[in-house]
Amino acid sequence: MNSFCFSSNSHHNSSSNSHSSALNGLSHHHHSASALLDLSSKLLNTSNGHGGHHGGGGGHHNGGPPHHHSNGGGGPSSSSPSAMMYPPKSQIKRQKMIYHCKFGEFGVLEGQFTEPSGVAVNAQNDIIVADTNNHRIQIFDREGRFKFQFGECGKRDGQLLYPNRVAVVRQSGDIVVTERSPTHQVQIYNQYGQFVRKFGATILQHPRGVCVDNKGRIVVVECKVMRVIIFDQVSRPARGAFVTSKMKTNSNTYHFP
Repeated sequence: MNSFCFSSNSHHNSSSNSHSSALNGLSHHHHSASALLDLSSKLLNTSNGHGGHHGGGGGHHNGGPPHHHSNGGGGPSSSSPSAMMYPPKSQIKRQKMIYHCKFGEFGVLEGQFTEPSGVAVNAQNDIIVADTNNHRIQIFDREGRFKFQFGECGKRDGQLLYPNRVAVVRQSGDIVVTERSPTHQVQIYNQYGQFVRKFGATILQHPRGVCVDNKGRIVVVECKVMRVIIFDQVSRPARGAFVTSKMKTNSNTYHFP
């Protein structure tokens, strides 16, 4: 019985010693593994630190997304397209538009309109209105006070038929008028409303907009045929030069009386 107990105690002590040795071994291996992990982590951090700045902002080596480093503090580069195209909001000055006046009403008398379709302003700030269905052009001062008018219904020189757009030649003060169908042409009047010339009836089809460039050329846009036509103002009063017509890839030059 004593021998059994001694044997059993010896076995227990032996097992305890073995278990303790195993725990000590595991603890040793655990500390060794922790040291290795710490060392590996330091090496990775050092590698990432160099890799993140290598070549001006490359990506990390651990498979993460690349980091883009900005120049001096996180803002966009001063040479970027957006920085050059759009000024800072603090530099944008917005001017509030204030209602000034209104004038005109339906009718056929001076200062009245029937479907006004075009407007322009000359160097004196006079307001020029294409009074389409009254077949005339009316001129007002900057405050909207009627000054004079010209044109009447017809197809002869000095007459108008559905004038729909107007523009001003800055150099001379001449008034450019386009007419829609059926005449679809351009008429030129001087600043006093006296007829100068007309042209374009054989070229234009659906004029819907007109302006004059800084060279005095007349630019007309046509809506249904999808094209822009440029006319030269030549010195001879009865001639106009059709400069360009671009419709898809076509380009032509014409001269006409």
